[in-house]
Order: sequence, then C-alpha cells, then structure tokens
Amino acid sequence: IVVELAGTAASEGIDAALVRYDELRFEHYGAGVYDFSAAALGGAAGNLAQAGLSEDAIKVLEKSLQHYPESADTLAMIGMVHLESGNLEAARPALERALALESENHMAQRALQMLEATPAIEEQSKE
Repeated sequence: IVVELAGTAASEGIDAALVRYDELRFEHYGAGVYDFSAAALGGAAGNLAQAGLSEDAIKVLEKSLQHYPESADTLAMIGMVHLESGNLEAARPALERALALESENHMAQRALQMLEATPAIEEQSKE
C-alpha cells in the first residue's frame, strides 16, 4: 500500500492518495492483497515526513487513526512529526494520548522528553 499511496500522491496529491487508500481498503480488505495496517500507513507517513512533507504525513496518520483509533504508535508518530516540524503545541496532546494508551511506548516517551527539553514557544518567539 505504501508504493500505491506514494505513486498516487506524487501524481495527484495526498488527498487523492487517501481517497485511493479508501477505495483499495473497501475493495481488498482481508484479501491479503495489500497491507492496510497502521504500521504500513506509518511507513508511508514516515517517508513523507523525511521528504519534508510534514502536513501530508499528518494527513496519512490521521487517516490511520480513523481505522486504528487506539494505535499508540500512530499517535506517537503524529507527535513526532509535529515536534520535528516545529509545531510544539500540537505535539504534546498526541504524545500524551499515546502514553495514556500505552505507557511504555518508547517513541512517545523519547519524543516527549525531546519536547520537554525544547525551549518554550514563548521563549523562542522572543529571540
């Protein structure tokens, strides 16, 4: 599914890729043709984030949450993408929710430590 989403996103944009995901999921879920797991969507989102497309990565992760609302890893990734893109205010709630679901989630723990080590937003704006 990662390759399918990447191809559609490259040619038609992320919104079209997410529509295509829904179509494929409807047509093929349970058939073993595609991997529709939260991990697969996380991989697609990770690729987007590494390419500097944080907003697109967040859209993919939000799509994942529609199908896997209790995925601590997805929430941790949302927090991490927000953190890495400088959106500190959006990072914290996602990371805290991830830890509420899975207190031993290492990605969320590390990201929250990084967030807490980051100077406050108010201090950054004074510089």
